[in-house]
Amino acid sequence: MLRIPPLLRLMTTWKSKLISAKPSAYLALFFLPLLFSSVALSQEQFPQTQDPPSQSRQVRILLVSRNEATLSSPLSAPIREIPFRLGDTFSKGDLLVRFQCDRRKGELTKARAEYKIASETLNSYRELRRYESISELEVSVSEGELQRAQGGLAIARADVAKCTLQAPFDGTIVREYVSPHEYVKSGEPILDVIDLTTLEAQIYIPLSWLPRLKIGQSIDIAVDETALLVKAEINRMGARVDPESQMVELRARILSPPPGLMAGMSGITVISE
Repeated sequence: MLRIPPLLRLMTTWKSKLISAKPSAYLALFFLPLLFSSVALSQEQFPQTQDPPSQSRQVRILLVSRNEATLSSPLSAPIREIPFRLGDTFSKGDLLVRFQCDRRKGELTKARAEYKIASETLNSYRELRRYESISELEVSVSEGELQRAQGGLAIARADVAKCTLQAPFDGTIVREYVSPHEYVKSGEPILDVIDLTTLEAQIYIPLSWLPRLKIGQSIDIAVDETALLVKAEINRMGARVDPESQMVELRARILSPPPGLMAGMSGITVISE
């Protein structure tokens, strides 16, 4: 069935009404097509404008530290001392934990004595061998005894070195798992430490944005918890894409972190396309 266009149907209706009308009304039938054509032309020449596409995107960030660690006990022993407590700052190499190691220190003293005896015995055997008072086999056996004593001394020194736990970097105590005088087993966590001077922003962006970004690019971050605006610089780009979300991780180094900024805070940054 043939469909009549709406414009033609409207013109036909007007024409039927004008047949019985006054002669002057026939002028409307003449100008009606011109009216509709002018409206259509104006719509073609002046289309509706749309807002330009956005050139930037807001993404969430999470503040993390580049230097963060959970320090565990290197041995099974009671804790004698923890000089730094929750919130205290320390420097690299400072003593963080001291264990009770009387037995290990005694083993070290014993190993030193055994090494000294083996060394002096070997010297005596070599002197006697010059006069052929003993066989070459006895000298070889004495050399083996010295090597065994030397190995025992190295083990004893390594055990005593575990009696203290030094700071691996400059940082702050953020969590305590144990207290002085408690007995801990080897591998049990003792302290969480973090370096607040090496804060970074952890950012996840779509993979399609990655070609538009570069190392060294500056960004501004609005921190939610402090209402601070801090500057950061993109210093690392992830080398793996999440297969499900097609997102890739970025890291941006915080430039001159202000006081009060801590790891775990979140915020918003604008990534320009």
